[in-house]
Amino acid sequence: MRPVTVMQTVRCRASRSEAWAHVSNTLRLNRAVGTSRVSVVERETSGLDRFEVRGRLGGINVTYLERPFAWSEGEFFAFERTFLNGPARSLKTRYALADVPDGSGCDVTVRVDLVPRLALLRPIVWFATKRTIAAVARFLAAIDDARLAPVVVSSTDQDALQAARARLAQGPVEGLATRLVEHVATADDLDLAPIRPFALARTWSVDRLSLLRLCLGAVPAGLLELRWALVCPNCLTTSQVLPSLDALGERAHCHACDLRYDTDFDRAVEAQFFPHPLVRNVAVQPFCIGGPALTPHVLAQLPLEAGAEGALRAPAEAGRVQLFVRGGLTAWVHVTPGAPSTVDVTLTASDLGLPELSVEPGGTLHLRNESGQGRHAQLQRSGWVVDAATAHHVATVPEFRRLLGAEALRPGLALRVAQVAVLFSDICGSTALYARVGDAAAFGLVIDCIGYGTTIVERHRGILVKTIGDALMAAFVDPKDAAAAGAEMIVRWPDFVREHALASSIDLKVGAHAGPCTIVKANEVLDYFGQTVNAAARIQHLAGPRELVLGEVLAELVADSAGVDRVEAFAAKVKGIDEPLRVVRFRPRT
Repeated sequence: MRPVTVMQTVRCRASRSEAWAHVSNTLRLNRAVGTSRVSVVERETSGLDRFEVRGRLGGINVTYLERPFAWSEGEFFAFERTFLNGPARSLKTRYALADVPDGSGCDVTVRVDLVPRLALLRPIVWFATKRTIAAVARFLAAIDDARLAPVVVSSTDQDALQAARARLAQGPVEGLATRLVEHVATADDLDLAPIRPFALARTWSVDRLSLLRLCLGAVPAGLLELRWALVCPNCLTTSQVLPSLDALGERAHCHACDLRYDTDFDRAVEAQFFPHPLVRNVAVQPFCIGGPALTPHVLAQLPLEAGAEGALRAPAEAGRVQLFVRGGLTAWVHVTPGAPSTVDVTLTASDLGLPELSVEPGGTLHLRNESGQGRHAQLQRSGWVVDAATAHHVATVPEFRRLLGAEALRPGLALRVAQVAVLFSDICGSTALYARVGDAAAFGLVIDCIGYGTTIVERHRGILVKTIGDALMAAFVDPKDAAAAGAEMIVRWPDFVREHALASSIDLKVGAHAGPCTIVKANEVLDYFGQTVNAAARIQHLAGPRELVLGEVLAELVADSAGVDRVEAFAAKVKGIDEPLRVVRFRPRT
């Protein structure tokens, strides 16, 4: 049946890139034009219709199959839907952006092709399409007036909000706490589902760890809820949300990318916060599941049925991007002046033919899908910075263990961390101290020593993992913080001794190392295991009284202002590690 076609062009004073930032945000666009929130069911298919979506169209409950969007950043995006019920059989929509010749802005053209289910429904479908296009035109016209869409604020329980505010204000960051409370009370629903602390900190220009700690404190205060998102390493979107870490498994799957990935603690598990439902009940169902703004690192995307051909346009600037094909096939694309203007790429079930290729700026990748199933291909920016507060970040924040100690992995689960810096400190002479002053006095001094070390660890954004007798074990996300904490421990040790009369007969030694690690649940808390931990413990044993010994990589991160001097670099053969460890010894500067 012939489709109902409606098309309209809106001229914007905004530049094409500015207009794209708004038009491609399909969450806000769909909400503004009256599209309902949707629920999604994954489908197993060899075609492109991988998601069954339920929502409302023109006030009627509908179910449709949705395939991946097509787009080229700044130029166009398009999508297709096949309806399983309702007044329409299918829908095709395309947004295209073009510069105005005189440079005064851009034109945004939207075209909708809707096929009615029955001929007699044609007038109804035409009227509904015209009404939708009119709403889109109003949204586009509002771009120039900075009144894109009204702020939608779901109802807030003021009593619950004020109670949470009072509990949170008792913390150390009262000014920031007030700002967070106001954000929860007044922000648009789309900005609260979820709250991502590092992204919000960048928007507010505040320290991101301070805001993360505040969000963690807001959980027991009753302002926020903490959930754990499993993030696909390719599309960087959430493939699953878990209520607690004890529901986490070793592997996860992204249906959109058809990737099964390890739930690495520092890459694939993100802490996300939502308003507590007693404070503000924000709906988490999306208005769209596949728009360009949901994956901003993707420059272009192309869906291809089996046997189909199509093209992806390379960026206009020289550089390197990645070609990704659903299922995990990848190749580096070097965008280089003088390279071919067109490159042919054949998609098979197992490879792309070449691990890398070259094309001129603005050139074309001509793709042929011979994989036997529908797939989509993407050109992605390399080195995209993700504002994700990972589970590893959270696990190395003191508030997490103090306030949310029940949040731990299920027993027997071991998760990888690509890099962590582990520090050990120990007391020299503690055995003799117990014999000389007695158990009670000596134990009290050891507790003070642990407190001394813990304070310095936390000041440098680390976490006390555990104590072993009079030894301390700490972990850091940033190796520079571990090096700085170790240096401060030995530099400030005389201050501790002056404040504790019994400490004159003991001394401190510190060692640290960085590398991959495994996180497990032990004694109801998160603990770290592996060769990096073993190496850090052995390195600490190489230190003498008031010395700091660091693995070679950490040693390079010691700042000149740290107050320590490099004494010697050496290789040490230690128990349990085959290869000698290259380490550097430091002492306080005299």
